[in-house]
Amino acid sequence: LPWNYDTAWDKNVNKDAECPHGTLIDHFDVTIPNGATFWDYVCVMYGILPFVLVGLAVLELLVSSIVLRGLGTRQMSFLAFIGFITLVNELLFKKIVQEPRPDRSCNFSCGFPSGHSTMSLGFFFLLFLDGSYRIMLQAPLDAEAATRLVSWVSGKRTFLNMTLRNWLIAPLRTLSLVPLCSSDSLDAYNFTVLTTLQALLLLPVPMSRVILHDHTPKQVIVGGIAG
Repeated sequence: LPWNYDTAWDKNVNKDAECPHGTLIDHFDVTIPNGATFWDYVCVMYGILPFVLVGLAVLELLVSSIVLRGLGTRQMSFLAFIGFITLVNELLFKKIVQEPRPDRSCNFSCGFPSGHSTMSLGFFFLLFLDGSYRIMLQAPLDAEAATRLVSWVSGKRTFLNMTLRNWLIAPLRTLSLVPLCSSDSLDAYNFTVLTTLQALLLLPVPMSRVILHDHTPKQVIVGGIAG
């Protein structure tokens, strides 16, 4: 980049140069621009969020492996996904393409493709597909089950055949830091709550990278497609 270009340094990058556009958060590749606004800080939060989610998710998997004495194939696939996208993105694509970031970024590394976009969109679609596979509508299978359902609901104030307790408590059984459904089956409501929550956490990440000038739109789009 113009602010750290120096032919006297290895690969023409002055590692000691001070960025005039803001402050770099080390290890997260996130730039806090000078004179940052409230929305800039929101974007900074979204830039850090994927790494926080990965760390907490791995910690949850480690605890689960101790409690359950092992991990299932779905959990192992999630860990493999993290390892694969990290190796391919950081050690292959960025080394081969070597496309610089926007001039106002305080990062020293190359920016193609966006690892944040790959990780966030990859996590979201992993969750979406896993949850979609587990949707099972709650419907009585015979007359006896239907009678029990009617008897249970009768006398209670409901909306779409769900009581207030159902609306508040039911989503909790699906919550997990790992982008995989924690329940073997989901109804439509739980699936909607789960995907909406993950969408709010993950889908704004690529746009935040462009707003902070840490990636170009092309780098973000390609990273998202890769994810």
